[in-house]
Amino acid sequence: MVTVPVTVGNTTGQNIISYDFQVTYDPAIVMPASPAFDTTGTLSSTMLITPNAANTGHLIISGFQAQSLSGAGTLINLRFTVVGTVGQVSALTFMDFTDPGGTPHPGFEFNEGDPNAITTNGSICVSPVAANSVSGRVVTPDGAGIRGAKMVITGNSLAGPRFVTTGSFGSFTFDSLVEGETYVVTVNSKRFTFNPPSRVVGLGSNSPTEVDFVADR
Repeated sequence: MVTVPVTVGNTTGQNIISYDFQVTYDPAIVMPASPAFDTTGTLSSTMLITPNAANTGHLIISGFQAQSLSGAGTLINLRFTVVGTVGQVSALTFMDFTDPGGTPHPGFEFNEGDPNAITTNGSICVSPVAANSVSGRVVTPDGAGIRGAKMVITGNSLAGPRFVTTGSFGSFTFDSLVEGETYVVTVNSKRFTFNPPSRVVGLGSNSPTEVDFVADR
């Protein structure tokens, strides 16, 4: 499963109470997961979200609430299941789409077009997943990735602590670990605090383990 954040600039004072968008994807490579979205820690956490994945190759999302949005960061997270093979790439494109029933769906629209939205498309590249690895994301309370956080893993047969730094989306990975062992993963950031700052994880049967850290408000 792949999580793709949809991020926005500052929405404060824009009187945004709803949005609609349509993302075109390659169904030979990815398909919407069930559910196709996650609002935890995002600007949409209190919104009513209506997904529509009935048209293959098109994911339609609508969000609404009575109060105006405020703040910037991750608007919503989209969830896809990978069905392609390593090396394949699916573009994720915001584009207008008219479904077979004749209903039009905008590429991206706040309210009914006000304020105007300028979009940037994305993509998903199918990469090999290392077995016996620990990976995850470090994010703000609004779900935006925290870049440059220092991650440390210790435990069991490791000769000493291992260190990595989170990337632009707050992602990190520790690979070449040992099945059946227990490890402690700790996050350090100059800008944020975490409670708890450490997590204990155990590796199952030859599979990757995911662990996320959310910063304190």
